Amino acid sequence: MRGPDGKYLAGFTKYVSKKISPHLQGGCRVYFYRFDNIDENPEIRDLKITILPEDDNGIHVYQPNGKPGNIEEPAWVNLPDGRIFCSMRTSLGSIFYSVSSDCGAHWTEPKPLSFSDFTPFVHPISPCPLYDLGDGRYIQFYHGVFDVERPYFPRNSIRCAIGYFDKNGAQPIRFDKKEDSLFMELGADADALGYGKELALYSSMTHQDGKHILWYPDRKFFLLGKEVK
Repeated sequence: MRGPDGKYLAGFTKYVSKKISPHLQGGCRVYFYRFDNIDENPEIRDLKITILPEDDNGIHVYQPNGKPGNIEEPAWVNLPDGRIFCSMRTSLGSIFYSVSSDCGAHWTEPKPLSFSDFTPFVHPISPCPLYDLGDGRYIQFYHGVFDVERPYFPRNSIRCAIGYFDKNGAQPIRFDKKEDSLFMELGADADALGYGKELALYSSMTHQDGKHILWYPDRKFFLLGKEVK
């Protein structure tokens, strides 16, 4: 998507090798590609890409024992005040978020994403997409469960929370529990395929004719579209 400066921004995860970057101490971190001149239709050899954040340390977290944690798969939206809000999955049992005030060059220290009552978005190591619905609403998808023995699961149900921009809030997007609900679920009678009953939202969303369609891989086998109202 285009960031506040009009340039395309794409987030990615970097798994850090201690042999290559000893000072980063392993783990995995979030970075962004900024496509600086793609609107000029350059030849591939002339394409200019900047890797952000500028400090080259990426957005990172630590486990309670002080060792590097995993923070991955950034999902970001533009805020009305020109900032960028980004939510990410982690190995810490909940979604974390970070904010940039300068189009991705620098980011705040990541914090757990929470509802207005301060309860966190409990979540395994699984995609947690965030989308702008274009009418003042933002929608955050998450699982709402975490199993420390199986940190990537369970993934059989998806919840969604509707949030609104809060200019003066400690968290720029405010999520109230009253607008949180179960979005979809694979119940006891659903067939398991591959790893099981997976609703991991490796998703995208299209907007056309006033409709928001969420495209997602049901059990990683079937590509489905579901209207989000």
